[in-house]
Amino acid sequence: MKDNAWRSITSNDYDAHMSHPKVEQTQMLNRIFKEQFELLPQEYRSNSCVAILGITNGNGLEHVISCKIAKVIGIDINEAFLNECKSRYHDIQSRLNLFLLDLMIDTNESIEILSECDLIIANLLIKHIHLDNFIKIMAGLPKHGQIVSCVIQINPDGVVVSQGSGFEHVFDIIVDQREEENEDLIVTSMDKNGFSGFNRVIYDLPNGKQFIRLDFISK
Repeated sequence: MKDNAWRSITSNDYDAHMSHPKVEQTQMLNRIFKEQFELLPQEYRSNSCVAILGITNGNGLEHVISCKIAKVIGIDINEAFLNECKSRYHDIQSRLNLFLLDLMIDTNESIEILSECDLIIANLLIKHIHLDNFIKIMAGLPKHGQIVSCVIQINPDGVVVSQGSGFEHVFDIIVDQREEENEDLIVTSMDKNGFSGFNRVIYDLPNGKQFIRLDFISK
């Protein structure tokens, strides 16, 4: 696999920044994960398979039990994140299947793994793997009513990384590799590849930034 800046981020640094009171992205994403799990009809959840792309250290996985999700597939490029995820959520080990993959490169393997999933979650991911790579994976999936839920970040202040945590510098190299997200382009690209948008939710963060959740279902 090619070098990727995400491999250099430690779980501790990631948590320290994302959960800081001036950032609070961990807390907001935790809430959003629960809402995303609940996109699956309750009567189907006990037999459901959910995939989380860019699972990092597993934030939100505690909701797997309360939402009665049968199986979770987690994909990440950072092995340390996956190991931390295993350690934190050993109580759902039988439901958790983790894969070390580069979603910018391992397209065919990703498609194979995701093909049987009922719900695919991609939060704060598209900007890092780039839209064309994300769409390649989505376009290769069998279209049988799969739900795809994405979260993108809006920066009205023009600053990509939230300030005030003291760990902003850790993400400098990642910022250099990211791609600017365009909501309209994401929606149009998904539609062209067989996914209809059915929901859009805005979440306000404490520093003026916003998350936008975009939900799609295969046609």
